[in-house]
Amino acid sequence: MTKAIDIGYRHVKACDHTGNPLILDSLIADIVGSTAPTPNRNSALIEYLESNNQVNSAFVGKRWLVGSSARNMANYKQAAISDKVDIALKLALPCFAPTADGKQIRVPVLYTSLPDPERNADEMVAALQGRHLFKRNGREIDLLIEAVDVQPEGIGSYWLCLHHGLIASGSATGIVDIGGKTACLTLVDEDGEVIPDSRLVFATGGSYALASMIASDPRLTTAIRDVARIDVLLDAIASGSHYYSQTGVSFGDYFQDYLQQWFQGIVGELTTRWQRYFHRIGKVLVTGGSAPLIKDLVVSNPYFQIVPHSQMANCAGLLYCPNRRLPSLKIA
Repeated sequence: MTKAIDIGYRHVKACDHTGNPLILDSLIADIVGSTAPTPNRNSALIEYLESNNQVNSAFVGKRWLVGSSARNMANYKQAAISDKVDIALKLALPCFAPTADGKQIRVPVLYTSLPDPERNADEMVAALQGRHLFKRNGREIDLLIEAVDVQPEGIGSYWLCLHHGLIASGSATGIVDIGGKTACLTLVDEDGEVIPDSRLVFATGGSYALASMIASDPRLTTAIRDVARIDVLLDAIASGSHYYSQTGVSFGDYFQDYLQQWFQGIVGELTTRWQRYFHRIGKVLVTGGSAPLIKDLVVSNPYFQIVPHSQMANCAGLLYCPNRRLPSLKIA
């Protein structure tokens, strides 16, 4: 079974050729003591029994909860405060379900992505490659990951669009992957090769930066009489409610102002990075979990296109890595 896992700061996503994607909130709570909560259907309780190598030996005997149930634990943490390679193991293991016959799960190649794979791809491989023995919601899993292929974040969306005939021939294609914490810019040339100096990863492009801007607005802090929590704002932004949890306080009146300011920052980075390639670019694909936020801002601009199923697109597209031939994925 070949698999793709996209370890996002807001959500962890997993896809394989069966067409059954998985998505969990990237929330982690370490379990201390002998008792543990019962995870809901959108969560998983992991107990790590045997590590793949010395790198993960410190996790042996440890338990942690991943997903929305973690929010009920006082010590839960958002993935956004960590480096992806440091939480890769904790977020990847819940993406594997036990087999009905209890046999080993063998993964010839696990595809994943990082904002800057040249910097820390080796660390990601060390975290995931090898044999892992663990329990998921009480059921033991023997997992063997034979190889890990780390790609630039966002390139999977390009491969998915290419597979479905959405890439214009004879022109370069821009990719703007807007995630929870970062935004990644990538330019792919007319032959499908990444242009090296077009890559840029910047923290101010993720929805975390947008939420941080709103969190500092005195209209909000005065109304809630407290420091605004970024995770609460991110949930309100993602749902489109623009209400600060259940307080009845709305930031909807000034949300659009911040949204436009945030998006203009992304456009500014894009313009600076790609200016000398503009004459070659036919389309800019906007993907990632935060891409729908700018849908109304680019709807009349033929230059931009929101990738269908933008939350899952990078993950699903990793399975279309060049030289692979898989049946069409269902990502509804």
